[in-house]
Parts: sequence; C-alpha cells; structure tokens
Amino acid sequence: DGAGAVVRIPRTIDTGLLVPQSATYELQDKRFVYLVIEGNKVISMPITGPATNDGKYIVAATGVKRGDRILLNGLNLRDSTVVIPEPVNADSLYGK
Repeated sequence: DGAGAVVRIPRTIDTGLLVPQSATYELQDKRFVYLVIEGNKVISMPITGPATNDGKYIVAATGVKRGDRILLNGLNLRDSTVVIPEPVNADSLYGK
C-alpha cells in the first residue's frame, strides 16, 4: 500500500541539560559543543543524548554539566581559540 506513519514513544529522562541544536556540530557521527573554559578558550566536547521532538534541542545526558558555558554562535573554531563571551539569558533561548 505504501502508507507510512510517524510513531512517537514518550520517554522519561532522569537527568540532562537542554542544549540548542544550533550550538552543536557533528563530526564522524558524533555530536559536539564548544565549551568555554578558563581564559575564555574553547574546547570541543562530545555530548550524547536524544533530540527533543521538535528537533530544536539536544537533551545532553553526557558531556556537559550544570554551570558549563557553551558557545552558541561561531562554530568551526579550533580548540584553544580565545573568544569574547557575551552572556545570554537562558529564558530567551527556551522561549520563556
């Protein structure tokens, strides 16, 4: 018949941080973010976790933790590149 359907299965995730999909990049089938570390340098950090249903965020289960600073714009940098961070209000990211 050729008919298809999308099945969504709800799941509960105990811990994870919402990371905007736009702040991530893929390399060799792995997903990464740039962490901003001491001295305002960036380092690549692999993250794991599923995407939200709307595809706007990754629920990062590993790779980042509460309090980490991630780069939202300016991807395609080399590790140890120094950046000038501009804080962003999380509410503006998550539409609150």
